[in-house]
Amino acid sequence: MAQNDLDKHYSSSQTVKTNLPDADALTVYYEQYAIILKKYESQVSYLYEKLEEIRKERISFIDEKIPQMREKLEEQQISEAHINDWLDTLRNDTMRSLSISETLLNSFYVSTLDEFKKELREKLSIGGEKS
Repeated sequence: MAQNDLDKHYSSSQTVKTNLPDADALTVYYEQYAIILKKYESQVSYLYEKLEEIRKERISFIDEKIPQMREKLEEQQISEAHINDWLDTLRNDTMRSLSISETLLNSFYVSTLDEFKKELREKLSIGGEKS
């Protein structure tokens, strides 16, 4: 289509309709979001702290504790094969335990997020009334 044909087809007075919310709806949404987020602040902080603890524990275990244990076992003149077997088992068990903890925290996160979304939908469906 040539430019003239496009100009004829779409007059400048036509408005384009979008599915975007208006400014008032966005304002209500963000106000309700902030109110509900404040309500869930302790859960968010708890999750953040616990996940951070797990990450730090994992790093500490690998970078500090395993080498310390290896050194102590070597001082006891335990064979390298036994040390490696024992430390591999301990590493795997510890990593599995930390992964389980992360999974539990992620389940709590998903549950909390679902509650948050439900409450936000409820608040917005009643016209954004403030609690």
